[in-house]
Amino acid sequence: APPVIRVVLINAESSKVVRELECDTTPINKLVFSPDGKLLYGGVDLFDSGNHFFHGSGGLLVWDVATGKSIKEMTGLWALSPDGKNIAIVNNFVDIDPGFERRKALPPTFTLQVFDTTTWKQVARLHEENATMSALCFSPDGKTLALSVTPYDIRLWDWQAGKNRLRIEATKWKEATHKMWGA
Repeated sequence: APPVIRVVLINAESSKVVRELECDTTPINKLVFSPDGKLLYGGVDLFDSGNHFFHGSGGLLVWDVATGKSIKEMTGLWALSPDGKNIAIVNNFVDIDPGFERRKALPPTFTLQVFDTTTWKQVARLHEENATMSALCFSPDGKTLALSVTPYDIRLWDWQAGKNRLRIEATKWKEATHKMWGA
């Protein structure tokens, strides 16, 4: 059987274990408490895992701190809004074996969803083809998401309005990369 991985909550003053949160075999390298301390969000931050070129999806587990029970499990790169009321999750798709079934390669895509953390209902969505997303974070006021979109894009996305507030295409970097690698 695969090893069971646990998140251990320890009282900082007494150094005693308060609770162990089971997460099966899902590795955890990112933990964030909700602002009120009632929920703990844990999962994999693929960029911080040392795999800077991976464009797949991590995992997210949400626990009730008082009971230790898991209340939600999702996949994707994720970011919690500063007020804890929303969570953004992005899933990337990259066709790694188009020749397997003798078919044309599917374009890379990402789907970004913003969920209300009280109801877990989707409140915003952004889907694009020919791009993947490697990082995201909320602005301090929670109204804007900063997105790192491959190829060569940084965006500030107003998720409530569903519009880019700013889009910076790194064309100079792109041109230099093409010259360097001959692509």
